[in-house]
Amino acid sequence: MGVRSLRFVVLATIVVVALSLCLSGYVAPVRAAEPSLLDIFNQLGFTNVTQIAIKTFPAGTYNITLYAKFATYIGDNELSYYQVNTTNFIVLFAPSEGGYGYLTPPITKTFEADYQFGLSLLTWQQTRFFSETLLNPDGELHDEVYRNLNDPSMLLIGYDERSSSNESCAGLGEGDFTAMVFSLQLEQYLQVISPYDTPSGEGWYPNGTNAFASLAKGVVDYGNGTRQVFTQWSGDATGTNYSNSNPIYMDQNKTAIADWKTQNYLTVKTSPSGIVAIPGQGWYDQGQGAPLTAPSVSGYAFAYWDVDGVSQGNGVNSITVTMNGPHTATAHYTQEYTLTIQTTPGGSTNPPPGGYNYSAGSSVQVTAVPSTNYVLDYWTLDGVNVGSANPYTVLMDNNHTLEAVFESYSPIVVSISPMSATVVLGQAVVFTSTVSGGIAPYSYQWYLDGSSVPGATSNNWTFTAGPVGIDYVELKVTDSKGNTAESGTARVVVTALPVGGYSVSVKVSLKGQATAEPLETYLSLLGVSTIILTAVKRKRRR
Repeated sequence: MGVRSLRFVVLATIVVVALSLCLSGYVAPVRAAEPSLLDIFNQLGFTNVTQIAIKTFPAGTYNITLYAKFATYIGDNELSYYQVNTTNFIVLFAPSEGGYGYLTPPITKTFEADYQFGLSLLTWQQTRFFSETLLNPDGELHDEVYRNLNDPSMLLIGYDERSSSNESCAGLGEGDFTAMVFSLQLEQYLQVISPYDTPSGEGWYPNGTNAFASLAKGVVDYGNGTRQVFTQWSGDATGTNYSNSNPIYMDQNKTAIADWKTQNYLTVKTSPSGIVAIPGQGWYDQGQGAPLTAPSVSGYAFAYWDVDGVSQGNGVNSITVTMNGPHTATAHYTQEYTLTIQTTPGGSTNPPPGGYNYSAGSSVQVTAVPSTNYVLDYWTLDGVNVGSANPYTVLMDNNHTLEAVFESYSPIVVSISPMSATVVLGQAVVFTSTVSGGIAPYSYQWYLDGSSVPGATSNNWTFTAGPVGIDYVELKVTDSKGNTAESGTARVVVTALPVGGYSVSVKVSLKGQATAEPLETYLSLLGVSTIILTAVKRKRRR
């Protein structure tokens, strides 16, 4: 301690160190007296400190802040951390970081060590000192560690750069532990998770301190009848105050989770509007049941409830709305109107003709049911033709009379002409049609050999013969009500040009297959006037 006290006295004077013995031609700069380590702490505002014997530190995430460098030379000293019992180090502050004296502002970094570690200082003499004195080349202590009693999670450390490893420079260094002055704090991370609102409080906290998670509002209203409401803090946090959780003791990394519930708004109305106030309107938890009962109102008869426009049943007075979303429930109070249903001969309706009472504002669907050989021609509502849509819906905003007007029709009969023809290859045949029955106008489709002919959709069609053979022609007719009928099948024989009287010998092998026409018919189509049938006798093999 006598030597150290002597060094502090020396440091209180102007320090002039000549390095010509160590570095040829290099002369030490002259500086004013350096403050002591405790003076530096006081200058930095750390006035309540106590020295401790801790030299190495547990694995974790740390904040390290370099406050001052009173090194012998500007740009000296490199600070690292290393795994205990080894010399494996990682640089924290390079020599070029910071100058001489107090650093304004201080340099702050965060690092993570996965192992127990110590701190290491590389001096201007390229001598490396460690927190563990056994690793130091001189076997001496080169750092002092203090605890900030105002913040026990913060350690304040001063490192000394003196060295006696270089014999020619033995004893150089002030021994005042002010070469590098910094703080070290183990930190724990608080993660704040919330699917809604704006969470705050997330970040790094000194180990052993309290943290708090918070939200901006605690209610997120989407403006569409749905909102999210904060319920409580969970995970590593507790409490039901959205703006501040209970204290979270940060002795390790922790997570605060904001729990929410969904609420939906029920709007309760009446029709006509405002005739009575019905209790039950307001916010409900997701899936909660909201009971509603329509009270009696003088001068009105309760008709039904609707929820979002969907009727809950005529006369059902008490309902429960499942709040799986925002809903609007409307109690309808209306007078009744009469719908009179009538028909002309040729059919009925569903509901059958007669008089029916319905609540005002309701919609009534009526379906026309035509008898055989009848179709619905149109509806009249209060004597006005309203078209032929079937079914027809009547809005009961007054007394109404709805009549179904039916029209009779006879079955469609279709014939075409000619029904048969024989033509030479390339010759044309014009087919015409005659249609009766059904309900005009008609649509037409001609068919050739069972396939529809593209574009052949008028009441007549010109067929151009080819190739040689037999073709079959039909016509399908559809009336305006969708009734259809088909004509008989016309037969057209297409022959080749005559061969001029020459005899043609044709060898035919039927192989037992059946034909629709006699063999002579097909041969005649080829213009064969003379048929020579030759029997071929096969020679027997020996």
